[in-house]
Amino acid sequence: MRKIIDLDDFERVVRGKLPRAVFDYVRRGSETETTLRTNRAVFDDWRFVTRVLVGVRERSQDVTLFGRRYSAPFGIAPMGGSALVAYDGHNVMARAAAAADIPFILSANSIIPLEEVAKQNPDTWFAVCQSATREAVTGIADRCARAGIRVLVVTADVPMHSNRESDARNGFGFRVRPTPRLTWDVAIHPRRMLGVLARTVFKRGIPRMVNLEPSGGPSLFSSRMKGSTAHPVLSWHHIRILRDH
Repeated sequence: MRKIIDLDDFERVVRGKLPRAVFDYVRRGSETETTLRTNRAVFDDWRFVTRVLVGVRERSQDVTLFGRRYSAPFGIAPMGGSALVAYDGHNVMARAAAAADIPFILSANSIIPLEEVAKQNPDTWFAVCQSATREAVTGIADRCARAGIRVLVVTADVPMHSNRESDARNGFGFRVRPTPRLTWDVAIHPRRMLGVLARTVFKRGIPRMVNLEPSGGPSLFSSRMKGSTAHPVLSWHHIRILRDH
């Protein structure tokens, strides 16, 4: 296996190992990807300010967030399709974050119950994406509280589903439909199909978005998937409900 030295090496290593549809789901953005390029470019505007002769025997990049001390000022962001990239992907990342002592955010668009992930990492954060009703807002908060999750991250950037052009070209989306192109893409990666998809179905049955709502969510193949994670009426009113609750 090629040596991993920086974050970009991960992309180069897995490019040929994943089906094209799954790789592009992780790697690509929406529309002409202007926002994706901008998000990456703004990091180049930051510089370290060098100070010399100050003594560096004791060094730390610890940071306190929400009353908890972490080993680094960054963590693992939510991505619903993690379980398509690696078997049990959400649990794997949760354990890795716990070992590295950094935050881990579980996406509501995930197929592993938040309660299970919270047992893997009791410090899991949860990115809520429930329906914009009082019952759903308070219900998902109660469910997280019962699981011991202390930090909620409100998903506010998808009032409408994004137009991911690469997914459309690859015949991939949610809901998942076995188009000829997608079927062939998976078939020519047999280790991925058996190691991830088959094991997932064997252990969990047909994958479902189990954390979308207080009571769960639809399967990846259901027509209910369309529009299930986009809530155009979500507003500050719902944030006030959440805070009051």
